Amino acid sequence: MDGFIARKDVLEEKKDLFIKLFRAWLVANSEMNDPAKMAEAAQTYKAAFEVPDDVSIILDGMKKIHFATYGDNINFFGLSTDYTGITGQQLYTKMACVYKTGYGNKLTNIVPWAEASYPGIIQAINDLQGDAHAAEGQIQFETPTPADEKIPAVAIKPIIINFATGSWALTSDMKEKIENQLGQLSVEFAGMRVRIEGNTDIVGSAAMNRELSFKRARSVADYLVKTYNFDPNRFIIVGNGPDKPVADNNSEEGRAANRRTEFQLLGK
Repeated sequence: MDGFIARKDVLEEKKDLFIKLFRAWLVANSEMNDPAKMAEAAQTYKAAFEVPDDVSIILDGMKKIHFATYGDNINFFGLSTDYTGITGQQLYTKMACVYKTGYGNKLTNIVPWAEASYPGIIQAINDLQGDAHAAEGQIQFETPTPADEKIPAVAIKPIIINFATGSWALTSDMKEKIENQLGQLSVEFAGMRVRIEGNTDIVGSAAMNRELSFKRARSVADYLVKTYNFDPNRFIIVGNGPDKPVADNNSEEGRAANRRTEFQLLGK
């Protein structure tokens, strides 16, 4: 994404000019949905920056970009109560932690997001409506197939959710754990499919445990769909029952370790 930096006193003194600038920028971005205008923009870019590449190469690159709209900026600045994706504040705070001590830094005073951001410009633009200015929609996934149950995972995050015996209902504590350990991860990797595998110990019949583990994995997926407005087709639900133990079922400690739910990120 592109960002603009200015001193706060300049922003406030010349706010009307900044509003005109950003409104024009966002209108231009919305016009990139028109192939003819995108082709014209590619030609303008080539001439303005004296790019040696053929305009077709520039155009091909532009087609791979999502040009942030007015709606995207509303979401980014946390001005929509319906948005459940990554906001500017979340991104800024996470990266502040990385840069505070990373790369040999020893930063002691990082400006908080509330002081580093200025949503007033976007809030002042209120006449950009319609589909052309709407935020990017959720990624749509095709209906899962049996083959998706066996695709190698890119990353695996096991979590222990202790359901009551014979139950797949989520308690408030379970929901909090799901949000803390899985929710944000799902948001950050929004373009990846997710396989949720339920696992049990060997207490009870294998068939009963497989059905129970499936229902438990499904309850986790349903909660994520409801809470974050994810596409239900994004999730592949698998109930392994007792078939994939990670510990010895002859001890209570081992059985507890086997009663787990695994959250797996899959490649595109």
